[in-house]
Amino acid sequence: MVTRNPNGTQTLTFALDGGGTSTVTADHTILAVPLPILQQRIDLSGAGLDPMMRGVLGHMAMGACTKLNMQFSSRPWTGTGPWPGVSNGECFADLPFQQAWDVTKGQSGSNGILVQYGGGTPARTLHPPAPFTDATNSYTRNLAGTCLSQIDRVWPGTSAAWTGRATLSAWHLNPYSYGAYSCWPVGCLTTYAGYEGTAQGNLHFAGEHTSYDFQGYMNGGATEGIRAAGEVLAAIGAQCPAPEIRRQVGCGVGRIPPLAS
Repeated sequence: MVTRNPNGTQTLTFALDGGGTSTVTADHTILAVPLPILQQRIDLSGAGLDPMMRGVLGHMAMGACTKLNMQFSSRPWTGTGPWPGVSNGECFADLPFQQAWDVTKGQSGSNGILVQYGGGTPARTLHPPAPFTDATNSYTRNLAGTCLSQIDRVWPGTSAAWTGRATLSAWHLNPYSYGAYSCWPVGCLTTYAGYEGTAQGNLHFAGEHTSYDFQGYMNGGATEGIRAAGEVLAAIGAQCPAPEIRRQVGCGVGRIPPLAS
């Protein structure tokens, strides 16, 4: 729980695994957690959020995506075959597997890994026993077999080259993220986009979901972490310790004073 105090500090209340709570008073707080954790697991009712930020957190959604990586003794999905032209190892289909691509493209050797990528409702319908499993689990093994029977219709011979090894990542089941990456529902982008990382007093936000340019990507998490750190440094009158951070947050151009020569 985050509570804004009259003097601008925040009281942070943490629930302990063994029961009870622990509190910390902070001059500045950066919340750098995945969007669903921010929405579902942290009480911000007393944090003093403005109406726009409440709208951001009330409307932004988290996409459901799964990745089934499968290993093969050869790469029957590349080059020429019983299809027109030359295959580059990528496909989109109106079959249930949705899409697949070669994640070992450009690597030497004859073995290969093909990923089946699912999103939206088809991803949410997957319920393996754990967020991250491999082919030693019957659910993942059977899912690989089902997907390969469909992929064979695009790239014949793919299932015959499968080594029996696979891993499944079902991010919507991960209790630390509850999804793959953030997204804006229809009608919300023009209302809220660009406000996601706006500080609320001394409460700052970071993560891919706060990035306008790199939403959904690791780049967004990295750049927004730098941005939030820069906000705190600027607020306390500190100097950026590294040239790359100074460039990212505008050190020396009005936001944060440059290092003394």
